[in-house]
Amino acid sequence: MKTLLFLIVMTLSSMALAAGDLGVGFILGAPTGVTGKKWVKSGQAIDAAAAWTIGANPNFRLHSDYLWHKEDALYFNETQPLDIYFGAGGRVNFADDIEIGLRAPVGIAQYFQDRQGEAFLEAAPILDFISSTGLKMDLMVGLRIYF
Repeated sequence: MKTLLFLIVMTLSSMALAAGDLGVGFILGAPTGVTGKKWVKSGQAIDAAAAWTIGANPNFRLHSDYLWHKEDALYFNETQPLDIYFGAGGRVNFADDIEIGLRAPVGIAQYFQDRQGEAFLEAAPILDFISSTGLKMDLMVGLRIYF
């Protein structure tokens, strides 16, 4: 598992150095793991994560979303602009049976150092439709650094 994590981080890091608009970082919560985000045009990005659920039944999972951002939509202390974003994507959970579902993330992000870093909070309802059907929820905080 450590080897897989190392390979994912190295791949994302090398892509970030080449792209300039790719962020690499981590997420904590449900799930916990590594994340990347690639800006495709102004106000639109694609994110992805390789992560683990923690708890009674830990398992590995992947997700990716297309995101739309509303830049500087909110202000914290009247001086710190926050973006709000929403998106649509998918998730594969490698549990006892492979679960596949749709995600609908909603979040807030604060950028710092001329948008070279991002701290974010995200909630994403998930509708599983393969292996089982049901509604689940991702809740996470994260940090990405842009190269």
